[in-house]
Amino acid sequence: AGAVLAIAWRQVNDPPTPPSALAPDVPAALEALCLRLLQKRPQDRPGYADTVAAALARHLELPAATRPSAPAFLYRPQLFGRRATLARAAERVRDAKAGRGGIVLVTGKGGVGKTRLVVEAAAAASAHNVQVLSGACMGVDARREADVRAGPFHPLAALFTTLADACRAEPAMAERLLGVRGRVLAEYAPELADTVALAHLPPLPALSPRAARDRALDAVRDTVLALAAVDPLLLVLDDLQWADELTMEFLARLADADLEGHRLLVLGTWRSEETTAALDALASQPAVETLRLTRLDRRAVSDMVRDMLALDEVPDALASFVYERSDGNPFFVAEYLRSAATEAVLTRDEDGRWRIQLPADAGDGGPGGLGAVPQPRSIGELLRRRVAGLGDGAARALRLAAVLGREFDGEALAATADLDEAQCLGALQELSAREIIEEGRGDRLRFVHDRL
Repeated sequence: AGAVLAIAWRQVNDPPTPPSALAPDVPAALEALCLRLLQKRPQDRPGYADTVAAALARHLELPAATRPSAPAFLYRPQLFGRRATLARAAERVRDAKAGRGGIVLVTGKGGVGKTRLVVEAAAAASAHNVQVLSGACMGVDARREADVRAGPFHPLAALFTTLADACRAEPAMAERLLGVRGRVLAEYAPELADTVALAHLPPLPALSPRAARDRALDAVRDTVLALAAVDPLLLVLDDLQWADELTMEFLARLADADLEGHRLLVLGTWRSEETTAALDALASQPAVETLRLTRLDRRAVSDMVRDMLALDEVPDALASFVYERSDGNPFFVAEYLRSAATEAVLTRDEDGRWRIQLPADAGDGGPGGLGAVPQPRSIGELLRRRVAGLGDGAARALRLAAVLGREFDGEALAATADLDEAQCLGALQELSAREIIEEGRGDRLRFVHDRL
């Protein structure tokens, strides 16, 4: 009761009334669970439905064999150590919305957090009514297939799909966004063919290969600018070290163009250890801004560990161990914490709270201490340890998913793996619990990281 502002203040600040104060017969364990669920800070509440289910099962005195176990999941951390870089990316998004477009490239070593940063920037842009279109370049192992690249303009697939949907929903948009360019783009994006009246467009004149290439590049550039004229546009392109030649030429043409007056921002990422001549040339253009991500400092690593484990304080031994082993790489931080959970250095109690099993001599590698956590020599070895303990069904599904791609259709996986519905669901649940597979766009699934 009371005024609205007074109630709101109490909701945020006043501890809730214990249930037993209203109903004296409420069991103590159930009251404790209710009060945990009502904690003000999210990190003080149970983080998973499984944890709540396990607590309720104990309250109901279900046999131990039927109780759900508390899985050793880690929480998704906030973005630590990147405040200034994220603020700069957000500033460039605001500039683009105001008509001061441009190209921003984010670079750093694999696992340093480039994709996470642009995801955060894209979420902020979307919240401010900027349309966001994203695409990822398909990975190629340069050590084995140095000359192999994916199809032309492949990271712009989402862009072409958006164009097709807009033209179908409002036929007048076809003329505004595409015009005579529709026939050119339809050669690279078949979904556009049925959205424009190709029969009424003049046939494309025969050109030399170089001239035809220029025509395609101009068509893509002008169409992107036309789409940005309708609504401010953030175009996110991930892993540009694997981009095809036409995509890189398209970006070079955008950099050559004067984007002042256009509501377009291109936000791209690439791995600094896998740079290409085309990327170096693009980054050197005056119109292109490059943001470089370096390793996290010790404080940021400690904050990340605290967030992933939902702890108030991180023991110095654990913070030092993770910092030294990970070398400040966020991806390595997460992987070493998972290794610590696998080796039972980190365990969760029945209430879902993490417990760190560190003896007094944890630094000397004694039994049960941090020394029990293996020190892989490479990120590949670290990831192989993560998948080594998978069940047969999950391992088979995982091998086939890797062939289907970074992002794939779950039904296609089930059919290819020759698993029935229950087996496929179990395999996917296991892969999700191991944080190998996660939900992607729509009904699709995706690998958590391309290195997996």
